[in-house]
Amino acid sequence: MAGLLCAPVPAGAELLPPAAPKDPKPSPNWAGSLGLNTVPSARMDKSGMMRFHLSTLDPYATAALSMQIADPLNITLRQNGYVSNLREAADRLYPAVDLKVRLLNESAYRPEIALGLMSAYGHKQMAAEYLALSKRYNNFDFTGGLGWGRMASAGHFSNPLKVFGSHFERDRDATSEDANGPDDWFTGDKIGLFAGVEYFTPINGLSLKADWGADDYSTEALIDPGYDAPDPWSVGLHYQPTEHLGFGLGILGGEKIMASVNISGALNDWPYQWEEPSPEDPSTIQIQTTRANDKGVWANLYAHDELPIGMQIGRALRHLTEVDPEGPAEIYITPSHYGLTGPTLRMVRRDVAAALSEERNGSPAEIWRNMTMPAIVPTDLQNAEKVKDLRSPNRPFASFRFILDNQMSLSEEDGGILHRESLVQETQLNWPKNITVGGGFRLNFSDDLESLSSQYLPVDKPVRSDVAEFAGALVSVDRLYGAFMHSLSPDIHTGFTAGYLEEMYAGFGGEILYRPFGKTFAIGAEGWNVWRRDPYSDLVLDLQDDSTLTGFFNAWYEFPDSDLTAGLKVGRYLGEDFGATVSLDKRMDSGVRVTAFVTASEDEDPDIFGGTTHLYSGLRLTLPLGTWRRMVDGSEMRTTIAPLGRNAGQTLDTPLPLYDVSEPLSYRAISRSWDQLQK
Repeated sequence: MAGLLCAPVPAGAELLPPAAPKDPKPSPNWAGSLGLNTVPSARMDKSGMMRFHLSTLDPYATAALSMQIADPLNITLRQNGYVSNLREAADRLYPAVDLKVRLLNESAYRPEIALGLMSAYGHKQMAAEYLALSKRYNNFDFTGGLGWGRMASAGHFSNPLKVFGSHFERDRDATSEDANGPDDWFTGDKIGLFAGVEYFTPINGLSLKADWGADDYSTEALIDPGYDAPDPWSVGLHYQPTEHLGFGLGILGGEKIMASVNISGALNDWPYQWEEPSPEDPSTIQIQTTRANDKGVWANLYAHDELPIGMQIGRALRHLTEVDPEGPAEIYITPSHYGLTGPTLRMVRRDVAAALSEERNGSPAEIWRNMTMPAIVPTDLQNAEKVKDLRSPNRPFASFRFILDNQMSLSEEDGGILHRESLVQETQLNWPKNITVGGGFRLNFSDDLESLSSQYLPVDKPVRSDVAEFAGALVSVDRLYGAFMHSLSPDIHTGFTAGYLEEMYAGFGGEILYRPFGKTFAIGAEGWNVWRRDPYSDLVLDLQDDSTLTGFFNAWYEFPDSDLTAGLKVGRYLGEDFGATVSLDKRMDSGVRVTAFVTASEDEDPDIFGGTTHLYSGLRLTLPLGTWRRMVDGSEMRTTIAPLGRNAGQTLDTPLPLYDVSEPLSYRAISRSWDQLQK
């Protein structure tokens, strides 16, 4: 064996470098953020990736849910438990919301750079801010950076931000029970330096990690005099045997063992997307009216919620060309949705026939290139005799679905994770004359909200603080409403809704939305007069005496060439408090939807640390269940992670928000799904 290892290299032979790993992927650190063992890196997941992470590092057990909202933005919901024994309940809980933003992508000569906030909102003991730089060289990925807060407790250098004012040099009390917030970010007299490297071995999925941190664990030693603070170095490994499962193991300072497991998946690859029906299925073509003359043919297309609008337009075009193969040269289609009318699309029949023929002599791109949108339907075509109506004008289009509704709170003070699970059945009847009637029942089958009432602040008019009473009703009417929607133009939409609008409120109100076609912004306003429902009445149908006025000015911005939308809501909440809500909403082609929001209100509520806060934030994940065990099309699972039982900053959960209803009629929805025209 020794002779083989020392054998000379034959003349002319080249020394080959070590085999590169098949697909080197970054992995989480102990806190659930992509990084090394104890320090973060600048690396980010692909947009739409979700990770669930569990780890242990004395004295903490950690659970984290990480979502890559967009290419440059990651949001992680994290729960640290202070444990003396993994087999026992945690002595303290430290919930947190972490943010990570990519500032620069890596290039041949430039590292990837990211800015991170650990416990951007959360307990101060776990709070830190950092600037991380990562650069890959062959099979090595090097990381270095600056840290504030917990990641500066070693105090390597003076805080350079002090030149911008004394605010940045003030002390941070890591043992404070007040929530960490923007006033604490990047403060402190000192900063810390951290660095490390990850080596991706030739064994596919296996990497080795080593790092040096700037956390001296002085807070743990202060809380527990018996705690033995480790040295700041660590070594470890991470092994990912499959695409969705990874394990980590390491040692910190030669004495503390680290272990982790993480499960990941791309939400764009969600396996239970709504089932795509056959093009021959007539239920997928909901054409209200078709009119034709010797110049053109015009049809109103009623859009489904479950199918991409580009696919529906293609199926309508196929129907129109098959009914009249030698028809006029121009085809006009006007999509509508819940009574709202979108822009008219004018297409050349020759392009359509070529793209939809069996030979596929044309393409959706050719139709798009020669298409006019928005177009004006000629007056003589509007007045032409009706040729076909695939929907009876007096018969509604009915939809029926189930919603598995999960609500979770990261923590109430020393209370652990609170949860509530319900099954909601929804039915809708949509008439061609702009009218929608909807209703449904809610079955509450599991919760642990008994202890929530002890956290309430005394209030004369609860908004949602009595959620435990609503959860105690086994069966209730979830919604029962009527709505009228009408488009004043393809850019201006209106809606009026009345009835039992959501689980806790009934009333009436309306919206107006200006969403110019082809633009990336929209603005609108809404107003509602509502009464609280009585949770102790039969089916929760009785109403309480006092009504409440709530309303907002709304704005949205669609990030170009993406499925990400930023939202702003300013106005009066259900508790009659004023404030603003900022949101990010991601709608994926798979039907998965992720929404993150932060609300700032003039009123205060209990926070998760025993104090009070003016902030209310959360995350909602919606997953379609169309092909899961023969589930009814349109069914979905909703998981909302936000503090439960709050009164400040609470909005009405209206059944038909105009912005959502108008989405299939938008330029973004049409352009992003146009390549599905031939399906």
